[in-house]
Amino acid sequence: MDKTRELILPGVNYFQAVFTLPDRFSRLILANRREMYSLLMRSVWQALRHEIRKQNIDPAALLVLQTWNQELGHHPHVHALVPGAGPSANPDNDASWVVAKDASFPNRQEPFLVDVRQLGLTFRDRFIRGLGTLLRKGSLRLPDEWSQLHDSGVRRDWLKGLRQFAWNVYISGPPVGGSDPEQVLKYLARYMTGGPISNARIVGQHDDQVTFLARDKDKSEGNPQVEHTIPGLEFVRRWSLHILPKGFIRSRRYGCYHGRLCQSASWIVR
Repeated sequence: MDKTRELILPGVNYFQAVFTLPDRFSRLILANRREMYSLLMRSVWQALRHEIRKQNIDPAALLVLQTWNQELGHHPHVHALVPGAGPSANPDNDASWVVAKDASFPNRQEPFLVDVRQLGLTFRDRFIRGLGTLLRKGSLRLPDEWSQLHDSGVRRDWLKGLRQFAWNVYISGPPVGGSDPEQVLKYLARYMTGGPISNARIVGQHDDQVTFLARDKDKSEGNPQVEHTIPGLEFVRRWSLHILPKGFIRSRRYGCYHGRLCQSASWIVR
């Protein structure tokens, strides 16, 4: 928290963007966690950089990988903290500091980052392109039903099919008139310091059954926490889904937040 707080600048709006992979990738990811999680984070940054640079902004992002949902199921997604302004991507020709604006609606009052629909398409395309490269190079283990992807024709048709539907990307912007990135930082910090479930959510264990609290999927009732009881062995299995490869870094800084650049005068001093 302390290190990241140093990156926060006064008068800048900050956004949280969430990128989620389709469930159909789950088994392939679990067989290739290091390669697939790295591809996910790399694709998120490539999509953000591509879209934000359209605003003539040299972008920055802090990414945090999360692999679970409320019921401890495998649900890989990335949370990104992104400033809605930054140094010009062309400092020799343009103003030194640029604020993101919605070109389609120039009179828009609320803070803006990028077009979320286009961001989702770019993220999808970058991930599929990287996945195709890994498959062609033989860099992935392809167990069970995935073994058919060794065939170039099957692989080509499968990758093409992945472009036929939209992927889930969400941007949470600050309220009109201000931004409080501190709350986003606290939210992300919880994923860095704890596991897929906190002790407070584990209600108890009885007769080899574990009971824990998870938010109800039906949000019409206010998304309350309800009790879930599963066999202890299943609880351990779900927990194990979220063990990252040894040495894998789940929090990464890109662009102007990278260690080589975040102390740049063009970023810190406006």
